[in-house]
Amino acid sequence: MENKENGSANKAARSFGAMWLRLLKRDKLELNVLEEEALRTPAQTIMINLFHKKMAIIGFCGFVAIVLFCFVGAALRPLPLTYTEFTNSNLRPGRNFLNYPASLANKNVVKIVSGVSFSVALDSNGDLTIWGTECNLELAGVADYIMNIPDYIRDAHIVDIESGGAHVIAEDINGFFYAWGHFGHGQTEIPYDVHMEMAADGFSGINQMAAMTRWTALLGDTGYVY
Repeated sequence: MENKENGSANKAARSFGAMWLRLLKRDKLELNVLEEEALRTPAQTIMINLFHKKMAIIGFCGFVAIVLFCFVGAALRPLPLTYTEFTNSNLRPGRNFLNYPASLANKNVVKIVSGVSFSVALDSNGDLTIWGTECNLELAGVADYIMNIPDYIRDAHIVDIESGGAHVIAEDINGFFYAWGHFGHGQTEIPYDVHMEMAADGFSGINQMAAMTRWTALLGDTGYVY
């Protein structure tokens, strides 16, 4: 019985070894005296199959087209991040923007504004408090983190605030305009041509502010809207 089992094991080992020999070792062909064995490298085999088989040619052309579309096309026509950065659509459901900090209980809050996932409170001392969930990816040329209020805004005496979907605008006691958050559409700064228009209108202060997802508006003391 033991010899039978050993024989079966040896037979299995020989069969396994023969399989690997067939995979790794090329069988010798019986060639005619007038024939010459053709040796091809893998690259030569690929090129022969490529140019002699229609399906291979079609597949190769498709592959080249995909590469050109993805890399060359992206270089020739860059995709603007301002219209493709949909971070807000990936926010998980939650109500933590309603859970205001306990420190607000000791402050005289004069105004609260909310974005898509955050809220900002302004107290009578001109200080800002923000809470909620970050809705911006910090991408170059598109957005800053909304939950990180810049130090120069924290140091200012703020008298009014408004919130867009992912950015906040503010006015200090001296009438200066501030903003932070998503700026991909230029909504966090006053453009040069608008500055020139304000100067021509005799603008000297902000009466009211408004903000939405992709725009910001100011009502000047002259009665003009920018």
